[in-house]
Amino acid sequence: MATKMTALALAMGGLLAAGCGGKKAEAPTDDPSQGKPAGVTSEQPGEVQSTEGLARTERLEAELTQANQENQKLHQRLEAAQAARASLEERYAALEIELASSVEEVLRSKASLRSVQNRALAISRIAEVRVEIQSVPQAKDAEVAARLDRANEFLSRADTALAEGNFGGASYLAERAGDLVRQARTVAEVRTASPNPSEELIPVVPPRSLEARVTANLRQAPGTDKPLAGQVTQGELLLAVARWGEWFQVETGSGVRAWIHGSVVR
Repeated sequence: MATKMTALALAMGGLLAAGCGGKKAEAPTDDPSQGKPAGVTSEQPGEVQSTEGLARTERLEAELTQANQENQKLHQRLEAAQAARASLEERYAALEIELASSVEEVLRSKASLRSVQNRALAISRIAEVRVEIQSVPQAKDAEVAARLDRANEFLSRADTALAEGNFGGASYLAERAGDLVRQARTVAEVRTASPNPSEELIPVVPPRSLEARVTANLRQAPGTDKPLAGQVTQGELLLAVARWGEWFQVETGSGVRAWIHGSVVR
């Protein structure tokens, strides 16, 4: 009996000790880090990561919106350029028809020039143009080749006119072929002499006259930071042979080729 009582007393003591320990663990404390689950601090890592992820998402969305806006602007510019090109092609086709009609009219008017002298001049001019074609550099350039092909077409027609006795017409066609060869040579020279060959370089064919609005600098290449090549005075006439953005490649009266900004010429 005593043994049973002793065992019961010990058991009750253990239960009381366990109860006291549990209450002690739950007792309030001044340490703010106490009473929180293990591994959790006052700044939640999950919340910080969520905030950073949200900010990054918003930044990417803003960049995407900006990129879409830029893409839309480029698309609009492309459509405008394509429309302008289509308009130019239509105008070019109309001019080609008008030119063909003018050529036929000139040939009819030249048909009466059948003298021996006119025949010799036509033969000589046709031969000269064929030699000039062989001397044009960069014949593989598409723009150069197109003009040379057209020149050869005129020469073939000149041969036909010569055989038909239309010596005046043959000379006229040879002159037209010569004009095209000179244009092709200008394009080729611009391509090869350019300091920075690019698709932006636009040959001006046939060359056109410009007038200096003020006294201005000539540059060795397009750009205000390029070395000086000389000066032109107000009113001086120049021959434009190419264009690069807002710059013209010009030839002065003394034969100097240089670049001048478009704002100082007209």
